[in-house]
Amino acid sequence: MKRTKELLNWIDDTTEKYCKHLDVDKPDIVYSYTAFIRKMQPYYTSRGFSHRKTSLIINNTLEYDNPTSMLWGAMHCELGIMFLNLSVHGKSITKLKDTIAHELCHLKYPLLEEGDEFINKIEYLLDKVKI
Repeated sequence: MKRTKELLNWIDDTTEKYCKHLDVDKPDIVYSYTAFIRKMQPYYTSRGFSHRKTSLIINNTLEYDNPTSMLWGAMHCELGIMFLNLSVHGKSITKLKDTIAHELCHLKYPLLEEGDEFINKIEYLLDKVKI
């Protein structure tokens, strides 16, 4: 998906609408995995990352040779940073909309594991907020 001004505006508006419905603060949005990791760097200490979620994100994505080839998006709940990998969405706005909703549900429900209940939260959000 080509990163145009129109697309970035659409992502910003979509994220804003979902955040309003979920009653959460809008996260910073980054479009490269390197930028996502770089934003977490200030929280790195000699004993590892100071936020548990940061360690989980790093460990879960670095197990791949190229994390961005596998990753649709990621959310760092404590820091309020959302990564959207536009290159894996092709030309599908629907997939991108689903990814934004998915990541924002992680922000709203950070302790809820992915499963049926989590999927229901995403589907409810997609149903209630018309984009």
